[in-house]
Amino acid sequence: MAYTNIDDPSAYFQTKLWTGNNGSQSITNDGNSDLQPDWIWQKQPDTATDHHLVDTSRGITKVFEMIGGQTTESIYSSFDSNGFSVSTSGDTEFNASGERQSSLQWKCNGGTTSTNTDGDVNSTVQVNTTAGFSIVQYVGSRDSITPPTGIGHGLGQKPNFIVVKNGGYDWIWYHSGSANVLGDERYDWDWNSTAHSIALSQFPTVPTSSVFYVGTGPQTNREGYNIVAYCFAEKQGYSKFGSYTGNGSTNGTFVYTGFKPAWVEVRQTSQATINWDTSRGAYNVVSDNQGNSNSVVGGEQIDFLSNGFKLRDTGSPTNNNGSKYIFTAFAENPFVTSTGIPTTAR
Repeated sequence: MAYTNIDDPSAYFQTKLWTGNNGSQSITNDGNSDLQPDWIWQKQPDTATDHHLVDTSRGITKVFEMIGGQTTESIYSSFDSNGFSVSTSGDTEFNASGERQSSLQWKCNGGTTSTNTDGDVNSTVQVNTTAGFSIVQYVGSRDSITPPTGIGHGLGQKPNFIVVKNGGYDWIWYHSGSANVLGDERYDWDWNSTAHSIALSQFPTVPTSSVFYVGTGPQTNREGYNIVAYCFAEKQGYSKFGSYTGNGSTNGTFVYTGFKPAWVEVRQTSQATINWDTSRGAYNVVSDNQGNSNSVVGGEQIDFLSNGFKLRDTGSPTNNNGSKYIFTAFAENPFVTSTGIPTTAR
């Protein structure tokens, strides 16, 4: 039995906790493999500051904020062979002296892009099919092409999770687990608020192995706007996109992923998004979590186990009795490697 095709997830995803110095410094990853990131998501977890997201397709000075649009800043100075470097910027929401900094990093294709012609409009894609990750750039066309509009993603399999950003509009995402939680895959979610909708203006049609579809919503298809989508397809032993039902107990719901998680993100329909990562909690129970707003860390509790995660809170926003949740998870180690070597809990 093949448990995974990715024996070392740290080659494609790592979390890193570091301390700001309000100056130049190089941040070196400490996973089993070196990782030169192509998408970085950074937050000062202990301060009410914004998130900063940068990728190699748009360029190192093009910074997305969670509560806002794209800015041009020199807060990152380079994507390095095993991490990244930051610089003095005067941005108090980034690299503040003495403040913890939490960074999530994904590997794609080293910044190399190509034109994809699978959709109704051409897209520019950076793809890593092994890890199931692509960074897609396209120009909105809702006024010139009758939606739904197909956008080529390059993954070669149906994506389970798509995060779309258009300038100053909110982050909008699609998640295949919506089918179990809300009865329809085509729900769209606001990444940094409690909003969700099945108005079908954002994702009117379920994605395929070659394209995802956008509708009339300005967040995903405004005419003439440059739009970015981060697309993920599930890979056994490395990534999981699913749903679970809460039980309202401190001996909470167990969620099987097939790997020991490095990062877990959870969302209930009426609650904001919550996420945890291994760099901010060395032992179970982990309560050092982060929302996607500009808030500080919260106290929702979770255990990271060898083959999944277990909720340890008694109610919303992660484990309300009878409530349904969607989750996204990436691996630290597969439960069992391709050669049959098992992993252990923390």
